[in-house]
Amino acid sequence: MAKLLPGKPPALNWGLSDGLDAAPRPAWLDQLLAGQQWSGAGLEKDLFSWLGESSVQAAGLRYALEALACAEALPRLAAVLSPEVWRALLEHLLSAVGDARAIDLEADPLVHQLLAGELALTLAHLFPEIAPCRKLKPAARRALSSGLLNLLDGEGLPHGRHLALLRPLLACWTRCRAIGEELKGGCWSAPTDEQYQWLVRHALRLMRHDGTHVFSNGSAGDFGAELFAAALRFGGDDDDRDIARLILPPRKKTGKKKVRQPCLPEAATHSEWAAVTVLRPDWARSGERLTVVYPGKSLRMELGCGKDVLWSGPWELDVRFNGRPATPDSDWDEVCWVSDDDVDYLELEIELSGGLRVQRQMVLARDDRFLLLADAVLGERPGTIEYRCCMPLCPGVSFEGERETREG
Repeated sequence: MAKLLPGKPPALNWGLSDGLDAAPRPAWLDQLLAGQQWSGAGLEKDLFSWLGESSVQAAGLRYALEALACAEALPRLAAVLSPEVWRALLEHLLSAVGDARAIDLEADPLVHQLLAGELALTLAHLFPEIAPCRKLKPAARRALSSGLLNLLDGEGLPHGRHLALLRPLLACWTRCRAIGEELKGGCWSAPTDEQYQWLVRHALRLMRHDGTHVFSNGSAGDFGAELFAAALRFGGDDDDRDIARLILPPRKKTGKKKVRQPCLPEAATHSEWAAVTVLRPDWARSGERLTVVYPGKSLRMELGCGKDVLWSGPWELDVRFNGRPATPDSDWDEVCWVSDDDVDYLELEIELSGGLRVQRQMVLARDDRFLLLADAVLGERPGTIEYRCCMPLCPGVSFEGERETREG
């Protein structure tokens, strides 16, 4: 992988800046990733310890990344480890691929794709002369194709409940795409590659001014320049590269090629299947962008304006009818989506107990540059309605309301 996707940080670290790999990794693993020289005896001891721990632990994200690091290092480890230890490590990784087929794709999509897809493809690529490794290629292609086709909405957008995994999944699939360049038939089917190309554009669309992913807690400026460079190389078209010039934070001050925005695809997007909507007038990096995610009974939204994120998190709703709490009886459901020359408009609805329902309306104006948010509480019988909502303001942002109106 260091040859296919050179650079720092190592490609295996892509997309993990938002705390997904929070547990500290052992020193020997970082040495494997960095390609440092090892002491055979010391490394064998560490690997034996890892094999013993891994055999009794359920597969998780940290284990999947450790297994991939071991797989990528196997060719170099052949000159360091004894044949018995090297073979034990290979057999453990083969067993991990077999066990990964039982991981539920919907319940744990990232670990499934890392182990059943990327690990299997890595072993098949590195050791085609070893029959058990060579035979993993068809299974790896099926697992990766299934992941892209079932986790995305048909136009490259993950479901709202998996939106936080967009970049780690993009990183996994980009590494696999790099391996696929070396394999006859590639790493997945042609329809799957279309989904990957759409995903690259959505990753740009869901980027903040500082390059971090929407709703994330990542470090400012840590947007994964190497990941996006590789993703655009394998999955981007001319439009995506023009969008990247507008969206990506500049790594150094250079003269930029001028891009004519009217020629680009719409910046706003809506997917009823994914329960994700982006209200965005254009692709300008400093432009306003409202992202709304509403899987099930929860609704989160984030408003970015220039360099600032004004709010990010759950838009909470508290309704009482005749003094009693009116709780959700349904999921949020789309009522209307309009995106034209004047506005992006989204209307959602949720049913509450007591025969009430709430229609939530969001309008972002393109030229006049205002955002209007409203909740309409509707019922079929008379009674006293009490309503309260709470906006998740970000640190450093405060709200000052007017006394005589609902403005602020």
